[in-house]
Amino acid sequence: MLALLQRKSKPQAMDLTVLTNADDRRILGLLAAQGDPLRPARHTRFYFHPQAGDESDLTDRFTALAEEGMEIGFRVGEQRPDLLVLEIEQSMDVDVVNAARRLMEHWAQIHSLEFDGWECQVVRPAQVAAR
Repeated sequence: MLALLQRKSKPQAMDLTVLTNADDRRILGLLAAQGDPLRPARHTRFYFHPQAGDESDLTDRFTALAEEGMEIGFRVGEQRPDLLVLEIEQSMDVDVVNAARRLMEHWAQIHSLEFDGWECQVVRPAQVAAR
């Protein structure tokens, strides 16, 4: 899965129906509607919160998750008592989004957290040409 998250994606027709999550389909559809080619790497953030009703100290769980993420190239973007944000520069095409969703949901499950979604920078065609 790590290789898929880090790979440079190849041009392909975008088929949003292969996305396993409705929010992911909506977000990628909005990005594509703005002309984003989805293949260039961009700043991406993943959000983790406590599970509903969990008022325990999450420091150890957030630290363990942050360490796992950093081992494969993520950075800690923000950490508060009720929030951990992992960040990375990556492509966000349909294959990468599906792989990232599986990884984040796995991490949330093993650390007894709630994965609350992701956001990324919009890349416009003019930005791609300038790179």
